[in-house]
Amino acid sequence: MPLRTWIKFDFYDPSTGAMAVRYTGFSGHGEYWLKLPAAPGGKSRREQRDWALTLIEEAIEEWERTDGAAGIPRGEVAYREPPPVSPISMF
Repeated sequence: MPLRTWIKFDFYDPSTGAMAVRYTGFSGHGEYWLKLPAAPGGKSRREQRDWALTLIEEAIEEWERTDGAAGIPRGEVAYREPPPVSPISMF
């Protein structure tokens, strides 16, 4: 079951002393979330949102693909940096 809906929460994270965001996605079979620092000035919030939702969708698909048997828990999604953009794909 793919990502059905998602919510974004902006909040102050006292552990880092800075603004942060939490993206929460719902698959119909569970909740998945990703917490990360808010995009700094000059960075695209849309790009950050799209990448966070991609990671959440991947976690949902992996859980469904293995039917939860691989021990991948529903819940918090691990963050990884997006792949570098190829100069060729920019044109």
